[in-house]
Amino acid sequence: MGALLAYSLYSGIFLLAAYLLYKWAMAGEKQAVLNRAVLLGAYALSLCAWPLSLIRWPEGSAGAGAFDFGLEAVAAGDSDPSTSPLWHILPVAVFTVGFVAIVVWTAVVAVRLVVLVRSGRHIDSGEFTLVLHRQGKVAPFSWGRYVVMGEADYEAAGSIIAAHELAHIRCRHCLDLILAQAVCVLMWYNPAAWLMREELKSVHEYQADASVLASGIDARTYQMLLIKKAVGTRFQSLANSLNHSKLKKRITMMYKEKNSGL
Repeated sequence: MGALLAYSLYSGIFLLAAYLLYKWAMAGEKQAVLNRAVLLGAYALSLCAWPLSLIRWPEGSAGAGAFDFGLEAVAAGDSDPSTSPLWHILPVAVFTVGFVAIVVWTAVVAVRLVVLVRSGRHIDSGEFTLVLHRQGKVAPFSWGRYVVMGEADYEAAGSIIAAHELAHIRCRHCLDLILAQAVCVLMWYNPAAWLMREELKSVHEYQADASVLASGIDARTYQMLLIKKAVGTRFQSLANSLNHSKLKKRITMMYKEKNSGL
């Protein structure tokens, strides 16, 4: 686990820097496609930073030793506990406990999600499978090619909800969330990992909102639906829920003009 902790710390430094840069330069702009690409690029950069640092650069080149954060001692936490000092072992032990806890929590959420998808009434709707539930406590959400909602929601605004969730499915947003959650597991102690996941989910909602409005659905009708569905259980880590937080900002984004040249 010592090597995994060293990799996590090394990657986390780059992720934190990327998150701060993103918030400073791009977070408030209406350019969801570009923002999504930048966030995914930040994940890729942070996860590849350690392997890239191991490349044997020519002596004297700019890449040689450019990002040596001195994590060899952390990686040494895997050595024999009887010979390793406590300050080598303790960080690895704390990291392991947190790592296992988040893995278990993620697994529980995934099992709940699977059970909910399997237990509903399935209707094949072409591009997606609609899953209807009699219970109304769970907010509409999408996962993979499944759109889940209550029967009451389906009768009241099924077409609008389906249009929103279909946008998530077409954009493969669930794959982004799997990546984001994996990073949260790896860097559970790093606030940037959790904040980046929320930024990515917000960008997903901006994309879905724009797709719904582009389909010709009335903006006020759609916004009222979002307000009505602002409550309900959400699968924060693994699914795109209709009632994702930051509702006020989502509505503001619907009216904000897109930046010129983007």
